[in-house]
Amino acid sequence: MNKKEIIVITGSSGWLSQNFLRILGNKYLANKKIITISSQSDWKKINQIDNDIHLIHNAFVLPQSNKIKTPQSYQQKLDSLLIDTKEFIKNNNIKSFYYPSSGLVDIENHKNLEVYSIYKEQKKKEEKQFTQLSTEQNFTLVISRIFSMLGPISSQQPKSNFISLITQAIELNKIVIESETDDTHSICFLDHLVHIVIDLLFNSKKGAQYLFDAVDVTISLKEFSLQLANCLDIEEKNIVDNFKSNLATRKYVGNNTQYKTLLNKNNFIKYELSSYLAKITNK
Repeated sequence: MNKKEIIVITGSSGWLSQNFLRILGNKYLANKKIITISSQSDWKKINQIDNDIHLIHNAFVLPQSNKIKTPQSYQQKLDSLLIDTKEFIKNNNIKSFYYPSSGLVDIENHKNLEVYSIYKEQKKKEEKQFTQLSTEQNFTLVISRIFSMLGPISSQQPKSNFISLITQAIELNKIVIESETDDTHSICFLDHLVHIVIDLLFNSKKGAQYLFDAVDVTISLKEFSLQLANCLDIEEKNIVDNFKSNLATRKYVGNNTQYKTLLNKNNFIKYELSSYLAKITNK
């Protein structure tokens, strides 16, 4: 008899996890139970479960967190979480595992702060260690490198240029771009990413490993603002930028080939940027 399958979601109060819970609840919960983990102390209450577990591991202390006091304390928090995660994996029957990494691992650090360097190196280290555990214990592993995310507006806003622009546009009927350069960003639509990850976790051959950049569209801040303004019927004159012509524009582009292949294989609603903006702004 097959063991009962359990979905464990860490960082469950976060924006990414909330979107997993939203989409899982709409479609995927037949014969599966969800356990949420919102703090490190929650690990202990579910150790040694005799079930097959799909682990969606979204818990991570971000560089901009107000929990960070010093670079040293930041590294300690990350190491402590990694130890707990590996212990949980080793003590349970992991069937599949999702880990959201960062597009920063392969590009020059765009913020000249020590904590961002720690963040980048930690992501690279965890990618390597989780891949090794997947090989040793033969569970499916999905790692998506994320640059910027775009998804439904929530009560706890993520610190994202694009979500900030959307929130501002809705509240003020005006868009102010604070960046001094018209940077190009690579964006993933959360609905696409979550559907792809869930499908890979539940339906892949045991022990399969996936590593891909999650990128639906690459676009400049100004062009994004123009599309947002069009969606919300904001006049172009109400887009304010502070671009400095003497400053170089940062290219922020991911390799989306594998992601687009996975996207095309899945049978769910696919969005272009204009239609996704309309969906998440309820227009």
